[in-house]
Amino acid sequence: MSSGETLTAIKQEMINAWSEAKEYLESGGDVTYAFLNLARRDIGLAIDLIEDGYCRKQISSEKKLLDHALNLAMMAYEWSLGVGGRRYRVKLALKAVREALAILLLQLRKL
Repeated sequence: MSSGETLTAIKQEMINAWSEAKEYLESGGDVTYAFLNLARRDIGLAIDLIEDGYCRKQISSEKKLLDHALNLAMMAYEWSLGVGGRRYRVKLALKAVREALAILLLQLRKL
């Protein structure tokens, strides 16, 4: 695929991502999740375009952080909906702590 074709495909993917986010939000989805997902998809598309290995590694690390932040956002949304009983909420809280620790470790690796 040529450079021009690659950029066209990326632009189309970005348009699709925004359309999906709009539909998700219009159906009552969580705003935080929608925009974190957009950021994650945009960064994911950019990784392949970055030639410098160091920069690509940094951007890849940011994508991993967004993956964990997305998981936290979904957990927070489930919590706010009051899904499940007490046992489920304890499990959800433990998963949230694990995600927060993963984010902390990823951030510490950057130092």
